[in-house]
Amino acid sequence: MAYNYSFTHEAEKDFDEILHYITDTLDNPSAASAFMKKFEKVISEIRLFPKCGSLVENEFIALNDIRKIPISNYVLYYRLKESDECIIVLSIIYGRRNMDNILKDIDS
Repeated sequence: MAYNYSFTHEAEKDFDEILHYITDTLDNPSAASAFMKKFEKVISEIRLFPKCGSLVENEFIALNDIRKIPISNYVLYYRLKESDECIIVLSIIYGRRNMDNILKDIDS
């Protein structure tokens, strides 16, 4: 059975900004469409196999159950709420950014 999923406010904002950047700033709607397809594929995979993402090991994260999985040049961070059979998408971040600075706020 597939888990449900939801986005935090931050993850919704990340997702919108990524699509806006690819579509408008880069002027590449086809790349935005390709990103959407990859995103949907990754979400489907996570919903069926919630522990497929790697656990995040970082000194700045107080929680030890945050997982990550790549989507093209981005990294999707999520938590699994097994009791509710739900995946919570925490953030979607460009993979070449300084993760230590970003991860300080991901679980707050």
